[in-house]
Amino acid sequence: MKDNEIFRHLLDITAPWQISHIRVDAPVREVHVYLDYGKTWFGRRLLDKARTRWRHVNLGSYLSYVYAPVEELARTPRQPFLGRPGSDFTFGLAEDFARHLLSGLDHRQVGEILLIDPHLTWQIRHSLEAGRAGNAAQTAFAEGSPDEAFLPPAQHPVWLELLENEELWEIRQLGLKLLLSRARQNLARLNDEQARLLKASEIRRFFIKHQSHLRHEIEQLRKHIRQGVSS
Repeated sequence: MKDNEIFRHLLDITAPWQISHIRVDAPVREVHVYLDYGKTWFGRRLLDKARTRWRHVNLGSYLSYVYAPVEELARTPRQPFLGRPGSDFTFGLAEDFARHLLSGLDHRQVGEILLIDPHLTWQIRHSLEAGRAGNAAQTAFAEGSPDEAFLPPAQHPVWLELLENEELWEIRQLGLKLLLSRARQNLARLNDEQARLLKASEIRRFFIKHQSHLRHEIEQLRKHIRQGVSS
């Protein structure tokens, strides 16, 4: 199997996108993958095309970067191996980032695991919270570990009910009051479902971390679930 074909499978690159050529920088552990849209002219590289670059998911201990022609992005739906024009990361990397966040890690820990520098970590975090990271990241929301089974998953409507209907809840713990106040201010500006789920997951992580101090609030969650929260 040719190198291009191997990397196409590793990065899940699908037609009509194809790999034009690959550059491996072994001393710094980086892989640079150049894409073209559709068939090239007799297989020749189209080096004169203006390309944009994104950081993509890691290939083992190697960082990967994807380059694609700017003018072709509007002709194709969002793909994990592509990113938004003007951004520095792919939708696939944002999905990985979101999946780690929703496992209970904070942004700094996720950046360290994925070998992402603080500046790019901030960009991905901001994009996720603003709902601009693509629909793929929404599928990263997980049910949680068995130890968290007593709390509903991030997708459960009770978390958005907690955020959206302040008058229905009696919150005694000061830290949760402050977190909910900030989250509610941000939620009012968010129309993207993925960003709203991320806010819900942030609240759920707080419950997991401080469960011993949130018995009153957890009992309210259970009561709302028993009564049936509308989705």
